[in-house]
Amino acid sequence: MKKIFSILPIFACFLYLELSAFAGNSAQQTAQFVVEETDEVSVFCDPETMYVEPGQPKQTSPDVSESSTPYDITTTSSNRKIKIHLIEPSYDPTVFYLKVNLQPPSGATSSGDVQIPGDNSSANVVVGFSKISKSGLRITYKFKFVDLDSETL
Repeated sequence: MKKIFSILPIFACFLYLELSAFAGNSAQQTAQFVVEETDEVSVFCDPETMYVEPGQPKQTSPDVSESSTPYDITTTSSNRKIKIHLIEPSYDPTVFYLKVNLQPPSGATSSGDVQIPGDNSSANVVVGFSKISKSGLRITYKFKFVDLDSETL
């Protein structure tokens, strides 16, 4: 039994020397990666149908709003903005208007209720966001007949 106890410290000493011999060695590795620019906006559904009746002559028609449509946004770029435009002009803004308001992601600024142009031009709705991924942001649409006098009906 005494032999085992005397061999044990000697074995432990060799074990310590063996591990400490490698303590000064080190290795380095460099990993490189590239993140490609991504700009993605996703809308998942169409808004609900908005029903409105034109107002009486010399009276203002009510606004109708709808905000059931969410959007997601992901970008790896800086100082981005969201613009809106109609692909095909499909309404006459002198008769009614359609406005849109996008809830901005953090760090961005919303332009508020922006009238969608009736021609092929575009309008900024959210500006100033960078490197963000956010989902479930709200889109609010507003529809209203422009005040018409009885002569234009």
